[in-house]
Amino acid sequence: VLLFLIYPMVTRQALQMFVCTTPVEGRSFLVADFNVLCGSPEHELLVGFAFVVLAVVTLGFPVAAVACLFPYRHRLDGDRAQRRFGFLYKGYSEKRFWYESVILLRKASVAAVTVLLRMSSSTLQLWAGILVQLLFLALHVAIHPFRDKVQSWLEMGCIIAAILVLVLGQGFDIDEFNVAARSVLSIAIVLVVVLAAATCAGVIIYDIYGILKEASIAQRVLSAWQSGQIRTRGDVEPPVGGLPSPTSGKRGRLVAEPVGSARIGRKDLAATGPQASDSAGHGTGEGPGGGE
Repeated sequence: VLLFLIYPMVTRQALQMFVCTTPVEGRSFLVADFNVLCGSPEHELLVGFAFVVLAVVTLGFPVAAVACLFPYRHRLDGDRAQRRFGFLYKGYSEKRFWYESVILLRKASVAAVTVLLRMSSSTLQLWAGILVQLLFLALHVAIHPFRDKVQSWLEMGCIIAAILVLVLGQGFDIDEFNVAARSVLSIAIVLVVVLAAATCAGVIIYDIYGILKEASIAQRVLSAWQSGQIRTRGDVEPPVGGLPSPTSGKRGRLVAEPVGSARIGRKDLAATGPQASDSAGHGTGEGPGGGE
């Protein structure tokens, strides 16, 4: 997980070893450190180290992630795959298990644009960044990598917000814009960033609320079963002698009936999973050996 956080920073630092400037005619210095003369043995050593970092981290990690997941591509729901590599594909559809690597490559591409075009005109840098974001936005729309539509829209919104920031940033290169116009652009950029952050926070809070609500419902149903406030009945009458065996081909779907003041519906029961069948023989004696 830490590697996901430092991945763009490591890529950016490695790419800076290739950017030189010539403040004095005939002498070129490394932009990241003006004490390093480009072409010197020290600089060549740094370039060699940068190549290793780019090969191992920038390109190696996305490729390694796909390589680790590929053998499990047909059993990603298994315990072993989830335990070992779940952080690499959770949230993505089964056929798009590799999309986390695409997101990493998008971050690397943005870092490459901001670093390698640093000495070029700001207009070229901004348009290159917009082009990169548009390409990945088109890919996202084309393949729909996420299982959850909310996550899909959230990812799309983040990319669009980045594009808007870059487009608005173009205004700072227009000489005709006065101080007031530049202030308006700055406010617009801040609003876009704040709106994107607020949307992300809202989605996270909504997901947490849903998890807590499901846990609360499950706890209420479990407490009601334990206290005897609900009983179960079979939609399909079980044969004499108890419930049908798993191999008989006839299964009775168990539904809870509230007893007394208990008010728990089918949706509440759905959150409890297979525990309903375990409680079938305890509330009313309709399970094996009961009701005789």
